[in-house]
Amino acid sequence: MKKLLLITTAIVGTMAANAANLVWNSAGTTANPGVFSDGTTVSAGSALAILIWDVAGTGLGTISSTDLYGLGAGNRILDVTTTVAGNGRLNSGTRTGVTWGGSTYSYTDPLTGMSVSPTMPSDGAGSATYYMIVYNNANINLATEYQILTGNWAYPLTPSSGLTLSFAGVLSAGGWQAIPEPTAMALLALGAAALGLRRRFRK
Repeated sequence: MKKLLLITTAIVGTMAANAANLVWNSAGTTANPGVFSDGTTVSAGSALAILIWDVAGTGLGTISSTDLYGLGAGNRILDVTTTVAGNGRLNSGTRTGVTWGGSTYSYTDPLTGMSVSPTMPSDGAGSATYYMIVYNNANINLATEYQILTGNWAYPLTPSSGLTLSFAGVLSAGGWQAIPEPTAMALLALGAAALGLRRRFRK
């Protein structure tokens, strides 16, 4: 019994020693992090942000009303937040006890309402691109606009190394992009095709 207790204690101690923290937030200017260029801030409950890891380096897909995440085959959502710090910065806080390469916490998917336990990036050499998509409504189904912040960071060097993703892009009052409807996207595609044909027949 004592031997089993010692082994269990050792395992728990090793897990605690290897546990790390994941922090991600929107940044901004030094004086006003996260404050829009017109001086307004993101108020609590008024926006939603998701953190995406570009696992395969393939980039995001096209965001639309039928694909609000714009996920490609090589993308994975790591976290979701509606939390806003006092300075207007969108901030998930800190995910503690993260195991790199494992699944150690859950978030609620805004679209499905289901709990998801994402697999974290592994520690070691190399780097990866991450995206922070910010929607103009905490209820993603009511969002009409979005902004994307992008950054590249090195993987945690060791199992106990933390990973802080402070996106340097500034959220801007004029930076919102409309989430296109399928019909609008179809019309754009049709217009592009017509323009291509017109140029072809001119030659």
